[in-house]
Amino acid sequence: AYLALHRERPVERRVLSNLLWSERSEVSARRNLRQALHNLRGVFAREIDLPPLFVGSRTTVQLNPELDCWLDVDSFRESADEGLADEDGGDETALSVAARLYVGDLLAGFGVEGAPAFDDWLREAQDELRRQVTAVYRKLVAAALEGNNHRLGIDYAHRLLTFDPASEEAHRQ
Repeated sequence: AYLALHRERPVERRVLSNLLWSERSEVSARRNLRQALHNLRGVFAREIDLPPLFVGSRTTVQLNPELDCWLDVDSFRESADEGLADEDGGDETALSVAARLYVGDLLAGFGVEGAPAFDDWLREAQDELRRQVTAVYRKLVAAALEGNNHRLGIDYAHRLLTFDPASEEAHRQ
């Protein structure tokens, strides 16, 4: 998951092993990382006829950029950024796409035992995405109410409250 979300550039193996096995020695963490990557390569090589899953060097690893893969998180971010970029209300179509793509917290319920660094990274990533979806819904509520589509505005405000229950503005709307 970490490599998929950072696939635009190589990640230092040291960083990845510390993220996943922060409570182990560096030697043990690096060995675990090598074994995990080997296992993943094996699973994907058997199941799917794809180019190599990972590329890199002795010090870096990266999800192969030649792999044709779609991530909902990337599509959400792209649509949200597009929709939020316009100060005059935003691109409602892009905002609607972003709202449909966000179905809950990133990797909800997932954790790595004994990896507090991973848990911290995941919490930060979830918070960032939650802030972004909150901004998306705020713009959608405003656009719906401005267009006198009160039913849709109320629906968006209810969804906004699931991400930001303390929002006085959403309660008023």
